[in-house]
Amino acid sequence: MSEISKLKLFLNTIRYLKPIQVRYRVFYFLRKKLRGSLRINDSKTVYKITCTRLNLLPSIFSNSTYFSNNSFEFLNLQHNFPNKVDWDFSGYGRLWTYNLNYFEFLLQKDLSKEDGIKLIDDFIDTIDKNPTGIEPYPLSLRIMNWIKFIVYHQINPEKYKDILWAQVQLLKKQKEYHLLGNHLLENGFALLYGAYFFNDRGIYNQAKKILIKELNRQILDDGAHFELSLMYHSLMTYRVMDCYNLVICNDLFDQELKSFFKEKAELMLSFSQKISYQNGDIPLMNDAANGIAPSNEALFSYAGSLGLIVRESKLSHSGYRKLTNEIFDLCFDVGEVGPTYQPGHAHADTLSFELYIHNRPVIVDTGTSTYEV
Repeated sequence: MSEISKLKLFLNTIRYLKPIQVRYRVFYFLRKKLRGSLRINDSKTVYKITCTRLNLLPSIFSNSTYFSNNSFEFLNLQHNFPNKVDWDFSGYGRLWTYNLNYFEFLLQKDLSKEDGIKLIDDFIDTIDKNPTGIEPYPLSLRIMNWIKFIVYHQINPEKYKDILWAQVQLLKKQKEYHLLGNHLLENGFALLYGAYFFNDRGIYNQAKKILIKELNRQILDDGAHFELSLMYHSLMTYRVMDCYNLVICNDLFDQELKSFFKEKAELMLSFSQKISYQNGDIPLMNDAANGIAPSNEALFSYAGSLGLIVRESKLSHSGYRKLTNEIFDLCFDVGEVGPTYQPGHAHADTLSFELYIHNRPVIVDTGTSTYEV
């Protein structure tokens, strides 16, 4: 490719981005060049920090991905680490490594408290040698999963307060404004959990600012998440309900987020109910697969336990449309690929459709794979 062609490609790419994305991409690039990569030790504190014993109502169990003796399965690929877990293992690609570092297996039904603690301690021992683990997206999910595990198993929060504080501080330094979309939302959710865990109003104000702005931007009028992946919509719905759970069970800050999360969760649940097939399946258009996000059954059950109401709604701004009778469900996508500045979950699925007959898939989407080429 000639230099002129490269320049044209570059200009055609950045013209869709928001100024804040360009600004932060340049800032993070220069910071890395001048100061090197961020390290977890850079965020450890030299002064005494305090943490809070939190309360939470039961949430949704995660899918089983840990099978004892350091054996994990993600993306239908299983791997056993003979002696010690390599938390930066790259044998199955980047997405597999990301899943390993999320620590969602801490919330699976059959994982014991002892096994969870062992895995956390093992991770901490090698965190300085694990660049994937301190990237902002896996960092965000792990912060939330560790805190939930600590609360549900009634572990003394003092045990992990220093390493959690370091991770929250590291996340504050690399919020994903260069990407926006669901990545920035996950950063905000994690900071909210960190704010409650440490009873820190400064972190709370950061989280609140991100979440109010981004949820208002990212949740469309019909309740769909604006990146238009039904899987990510379910994940974001789950996350909003978890945050609602957090704020109603712990009276630490102002109550503005309580009503805000309730309104958004009910709107998103209503969209989930409207778009889903009669057997409860979600359309797998755009970036979506089964077994990643919680099922509709789990989401609606969780909503009921939180006192959330699922209302009747109409499909509109999402661009999804559905025809249904007693025999078939036909769902089709006639909307935009997603936000022009973040179309990463579109997967070339514009004008795609799926057909279910008698609750069984007949015409299906082509599906998704990994980050590898």
